[in-house]
Amino acid sequence: YGVSFNGYTANLTGNYSYIGGGIFNLGLPDIPYIGYGIGPITTAGSTVSLNYVSVDSNSAVIAGGGIANLMGDVTGYNTYINRNTAGKYGGGVMNIGKYYNAAQYGTLNLTYSTVDENSATGKYPYSGSGGGIANLGGEANVLYTTTNSNNAAYNGGGVINGGKYGTPYNQTGTFNADLSEIRGNNAANNGGGIANMNYGT
Repeated sequence: YGVSFNGYTANLTGNYSYIGGGIFNLGLPDIPYIGYGIGPITTAGSTVSLNYVSVDSNSAVIAGGGIANLMGDVTGYNTYINRNTAGKYGGGVMNIGKYYNAAQYGTLNLTYSTVDENSATGKYPYSGSGGGIANLGGEANVLYTTTNSNNAAYNGGGVINGGKYGTPYNQTGTFNADLSEIRGNNAANNGGGIANMNYGT
């Protein structure tokens, strides 16, 4: 299954949710996040394709202020993920690779896109990581993309990359940036630009 958004017909602005303020993409239909106030765009077991779309000024209580991708596939081309906020992880985007022993694997691909001026606010103790992107146990690839002027109350102003999400199943998080810019980000603890943590490559 797949959902496509084109900027001429769909922009996601000013939405609010528990997880995934703008978009919640779920690769496995029956994990416990169902019923937690997700939305407003929810897709199960699928891919999301964004072309010339603005995901702007959305917020999430926990994670993925702009986009939360759990074991699905999200692809953005000329997509603008800006000025979103989340309380714990991924002010702009949260990408989760696996949840416990699920077979699905989360991937995020951004090309000619921006992830700018997002915030992970640290609403909870020792939280607020990945102001722009939080990649936990998944694969995130950015090409010709800026991750600039993001803020994290804890680790990874621009990006936090790590694994070990869903103990005892340890997964490696992989973040690849090619011909891209990560500039002017801030973190109160570690990694103003990038914090590469447990099982991160």
